Amino acid sequence: MSSDVDKPTLDREILRTKLSRWRGYARETGTRFWFTLIMFGLLRLTHIAPLRVQLWFGRVIGRLTWLLAAKPRKIVRRNIQAYFSSLDKKQQRALEKESFASLGMTVVEVPYFWWAPLKKLERRCTIEGLEHLEAARRQGTGVIFLGFHLATVESVGVVLCHNFRDLVVVYRPYRKNPLADELTRNARGRLAKELIDRADMKKVVRRLRQNEVVFFAGDLIVRPGKRSEVLPFFGVPTLFHSGTIDLARLTGAKIVPYFPQRLPGARYKIDILPALEGIPSDDRRADMMRINAALEEVLVRDPSQYLWTRDRLA
Repeated sequence: MSSDVDKPTLDREILRTKLSRWRGYARETGTRFWFTLIMFGLLRLTHIAPLRVQLWFGRVIGRLTWLLAAKPRKIVRRNIQAYFSSLDKKQQRALEKESFASLGMTVVEVPYFWWAPLKKLERRCTIEGLEHLEAARRQGTGVIFLGFHLATVESVGVVLCHNFRDLVVVYRPYRKNPLADELTRNARGRLAKELIDRADMKKVVRRLRQNEVVFFAGDLIVRPGKRSEVLPFFGVPTLFHSGTIDLARLTGAKIVPYFPQRLPGARYKIDILPALEGIPSDDRRADMMRINAALEEVLVRDPSQYLWTRDRLA
C-alpha cells in the first residue's frame, strides 16, 4: 500500500487518539476543561485582528483584572509601595495600573507569538547580543540562558528558538489543567530543541553537563529553605532562590542573562548580555547579588513589565 493511501488512515488515528485524550481531560477537570477550550478559542479569534488592536484589548483585560482581582491587586500594591517608595502615591497607583495593563497584554501577546508566521514575528523583534550566547557555547561548557519573569519572556521565546535552534527550555507544566498544559506545551515546543519539566532538575543538570544551552528562569521560585537567601532588591529585603547559582556550581555552566522588552508600536527588543564572568565564585550570596543587580538595572527602564504578583518581601 502506498504512503499516499496510508496517510489519511494515519491522520484519522491521530485525531481519534487526540479526541479520546481530550474526553479524558473533560471527565477529569470538568468546568476547567470547557473554560480553557472557550478561552483558547476566543484568543484564536482575536488573532485575526492586527497586533496593535490585540494589545489594546489586552490592556482592557488588564485594567478589568485590576478592578476585580482583589488579592493580586493587594500583592502588587504592597510590592510597588516597598520597592518604589520614592514615588508618590499617585505615581505608585499609576505604576500599579500599568503593571496590570502589561499583564493583560501578555494574555493576547503569547498566543500571537505562538500562532503567527515566523517571518511576521521576525519583523517585529530585534535581537542584540546573540553573539554572546554563541561565544559562551564555544567555551566547551553548558550554558544557562538566564531569563526573568518579564511580561514578554514567553512571547519572544519563539523568536529566540527560531534564531538559536539548540535551545533546551525548562518550563513549569499546568498540572491541574491537562488541556492547557497540552496546548501550551505544543506551542512552546514549536521550535525548542527539548522541553524539560522544572521538577526534573536531574535532567536539567544532565543536559548542562552535556554542554547544552538551557533556558532557565528562577527569579520567582520563592519557597523558603536551604537554597533561599534574603537579598536586597531595590534596597528592600527580598527572598531569592539560588537555583541558577547552584546549577552553575554543579555543572560548571556559564550564565548568559537576557532581557526582553515590549516597545511602542507593537515592537519588541531582546538584549542578550555577555556571560557573567567569575560566577560561580566562593561567595554564593555575592553571585546572587550580581544577578539581582542586572535585573534591577533593566527594571528601572520600565518596571511595569515585571511580574509583581508574587509576594517575596522578607
